[in-house]
Amino acid sequence: MGINMEKFYKARNMAVDKLLEHQNPDGSFSGNVDFNAWADAAYLILLHELGVEEDVEDLKKDLLCRMKEDGSWGALSDGSQSEPDYKSTVIAYTALDRYGENMEKTERWLKSYSGSIWLDPYTEMMIREKGEKFFFPPAVLAYIPSWIGKALGYLHMKFPKVFFWSYFLFPSAWTRNAFPQLQIVGTRKNGRRIGIMTKKALDILEKRILDTQLRNGSWFDTILPTIGALYALHLSGYGNDEECMQAGLQFLRMQKQEKGRLNRFDLTIWNTSLAISSLLEVKDGEPEIREAVQKGIYFLTQNQGVSGGWAFTHSNRELPDHDDTALALIALKKAEVRGYKVAKRTIQKGYAFLLSRQNVDGGWGAFDKNQSVKQPGLLPPYHVEYGHELKDPSTADVTGHALLALSFRNDRMAGEAIDRARNWLKKDQAGNCWYGRWGLCYYYGTSRALLGLAAAGEKQTEPYVKRSVSWMENTQNDDGGWGENYRSYYFRTPVPDKSTLEHTAWCVLSLMKYKDADREAIDRGIAYLADKIMAGTEASYAAAAIEPACYEIYASVFPLQALAEYEKYISGQK
Repeated sequence: MGINMEKFYKARNMAVDKLLEHQNPDGSFSGNVDFNAWADAAYLILLHELGVEEDVEDLKKDLLCRMKEDGSWGALSDGSQSEPDYKSTVIAYTALDRYGENMEKTERWLKSYSGSIWLDPYTEMMIREKGEKFFFPPAVLAYIPSWIGKALGYLHMKFPKVFFWSYFLFPSAWTRNAFPQLQIVGTRKNGRRIGIMTKKALDILEKRILDTQLRNGSWFDTILPTIGALYALHLSGYGNDEECMQAGLQFLRMQKQEKGRLNRFDLTIWNTSLAISSLLEVKDGEPEIREAVQKGIYFLTQNQGVSGGWAFTHSNRELPDHDDTALALIALKKAEVRGYKVAKRTIQKGYAFLLSRQNVDGGWGAFDKNQSVKQPGLLPPYHVEYGHELKDPSTADVTGHALLALSFRNDRMAGEAIDRARNWLKKDQAGNCWYGRWGLCYYYGTSRALLGLAAAGEKQTEPYVKRSVSWMENTQNDDGGWGENYRSYYFRTPVPDKSTLEHTAWCVLSLMKYKDADREAIDRGIAYLADKIMAGTEASYAAAAIEPACYEIYASVFPLQALAEYEKYISGQK
């Protein structure tokens, strides 16, 4: 199949222009993210509790617009693209009902609903009235030193069947950060008498919340913990005029998108690392590309954490993670190879952090080291198996990114880490593919694993590698693209769907690294990308962060990288 190169170059240039629109004056890249109705409904409930009227009408209007015809809300923000979701429906109903909206249609849907009615503790925290009982971790857990939790995590890694309960005492980092809010709200709402021990525990938890508020008024630079923290402080007696409350509310107001809904977070480090990596692949880059890359490099080097790692946003350096650290290292090393000036110390510190965080099983989790393990393949979401949010085990996508980062090094320490990571990936394969936790889902996980393995020098003739390459080739859609339904995130096998820019780019990028991959499949994928870019196709729900999401910048950054690398690919094929 021949590629129309005139269209190809036009599409590539359009992708460059579109991506550069996301760059901020400080060199970072930003983009809106969209999940479901949960956060906006929780914000409405918070505003009702605080007696704040600002933003209420816009939020109510947008929430009602997202209601499905049957009165429910979907698992995705755009209800028309997803099935009804009980959790989203319950919290949206609660929020709107408290403002006196007519919710008869939703009440009929809830009465007729026959599926699981289990709700996670955070949803319960927001919807329950004072005196209503719900599960929450007891406040007295605040007395347990963190070193005990870490020790239990290590024992869980070594003896998972014996210490399977450890992650309830030492949960994932994002859960630990939300526990104080949940513990305070639960204790204040349950109506029981608060004893001396519990009162002292609440004081400890309250101090933890106050100590972790960032300069921009948020908690961890995201809206969900910020909503929870403000709710907990409110129930602890803090008034709206207190500085901590004012700053938190102002942060939430600043996250409003055009439609009135909230932007959950701005992944400035993640987006910038991806953008630099893509722009660096553009052959004969224009001066504006070089300038954008240089500004992005400066932004990354200026926002490295003290530990040597990078967080997902520049305002939250105290919470570095392994995925963002790996992507930042990839971007900086690629830039260094192409002649850009990058501080050696920055790269050295980044590698020291990443290598120190490898789990004993050989993989990498997102935030924690040796916190928990999972069975090979799927990591069941909490909708399927309680405890999903509490776990931060090794995953294929993060481990694949770590392999990509380490592939730039040629020393014994990196080599040993690479060998252990390859062995873990081989064991974690789910049939012909890998599950991806931080992207949707099997295409994401498989593409990250294949890219990492190729960069690390894994033999392309290895049966497990060939199986995944063949699976990718054999699941291509008739239009030349690849696509996956959001339900894959909750299933033990992939759920195919219509093609998307993101899934197609991931697959093409992976196949180009394997010399025996079907050239026609690659060409068809590139043709699909060029057509859709020219048509102005927008991002889809191909991202994930515990739940499926839509990341606006993905529609630019990954297709651009695929097109740019394809130009080099065909040059090498000739």
